[in-house]
Amino acid sequence: MRHGGIGLPSGVTFSQVLDQDGRIVDTTSEFDDPLLSRADVVRAQGEEFFVERRVPGSDEVARLLVVPIDLDGLRRVVVVGESLEAKGDALENLLTLLWIGGPLLLLLASGGAYLLAGRALRPVSAALARERRFVADASHELRTPLASLRTELELALRRERSHEELEAALRSAAEETDRLSQLAEDLLVLARAEQGKLPVRRERLTAVDLLGGVRERFARRAAEADRPLDVHVEDGLAVNVDRLRVEQALGNLVENALRHGRGRILLEARTSTGRVELHVQDEGEGFPPGFLRSAF
Repeated sequence: MRHGGIGLPSGVTFSQVLDQDGRIVDTTSEFDDPLLSRADVVRAQGEEFFVERRVPGSDEVARLLVVPIDLDGLRRVVVVGESLEAKGDALENLLTLLWIGGPLLLLLASGGAYLLAGRALRPVSAALARERRFVADASHELRTPLASLRTELELALRRERSHEELEAALRSAAEETDRLSQLAEDLLVLARAEQGKLPVRRERLTAVDLLGGVRERFARRAAEADRPLDVHVEDGLAVNVDRLRVEQALGNLVENALRHGRGRILLEARTSTGRVELHVQDEGEGFPPGFLRSAF
């Protein structure tokens, strides 16, 4: 190394000091030629900068820091640099690792994303399945009263009828219309409940009054079907409920008992562990075991 009184920074690959004309004042032993071009030296008179240059006598490319300084009244240009070969080798090694490990990481990430998406979509799929079942059940329930209503009206118009026959036909049609209205109301209740917008208005009622109202509503149909419809309530039992909603729920159960059950129908209210239980029972076979899990 040639020295001109300047201490070179430690920890760098190479360094060099040039005068204003680009001649070497001091340099590490590897180089006999200036690291900068004449244009770089001129530029260095006014600013410091980084530049990448091919190292003289080598195929390597180096990154150089060029800094102008004043030393004993003389303008000098200090150049320190480091070969980029080591960084290039590191990048090549990283690229090789990415080529090898990238597909595996992509496969693992895709599998994880698939599992997460499946877990997130599972409630949505279940909700859609419930909605399809609900629509199918509603369509089935609406088909029966509509068919009965159409049949009653067609029979009434098919030939001349007596006053009593027309009155009976109209009464039957009115009953089917009531069933349609109730089904429509039930659908609206379920839709509001799903949206969390179902209003609940509680009031204090005696259990006898509540169940007696349901019995009165179905008394004529039960009598026509020769199905006893009884009420049994523990003495003095009262409930704090929304009458409309509870009557809808109990009415659906009595409707099912009339259509699908057999024998006596019992509306019962009793206490159990500090709570009031309302029951609708008949003497039919009950739900099939496979349906029981999703019945409610």
